[in-house]
Amino acid sequence: MTLYLHVRWRHEFADEPTDIYSEVEDGWESRKVEVYADGRVDCAGEGFQSGSTYLAELEFSSLEEIAAVPGFDPEYITGVAFEEMWRVAVEAQPHQRGPD
Repeated sequence: MTLYLHVRWRHEFADEPTDIYSEVEDGWESRKVEVYADGRVDCAGEGFQSGSTYLAELEFSSLEEIAAVPGFDPEYITGVAFEEMWRVAVEAQPHQRGPD
């Protein structure tokens, strides 16, 4: 089963993302997009990563567990919404092309 999540992270850290989009397959993150306050966008997928973005090495937490972390506002999104963010992230990568 594939789930798609968007987590809004409320914080004051310049080097951390403010929005995280994840594709989760059978409990494991398979693709991720991170958006930063300055407009920078990075992404990671199987065998690919940009910037400091990488896939989680642990099984993905439930929406309730994520919501319990101060500053995290998670929500489920559609696959279509995730694919649009993925496209934006891949196209934003300089000098390389990520997976389609």
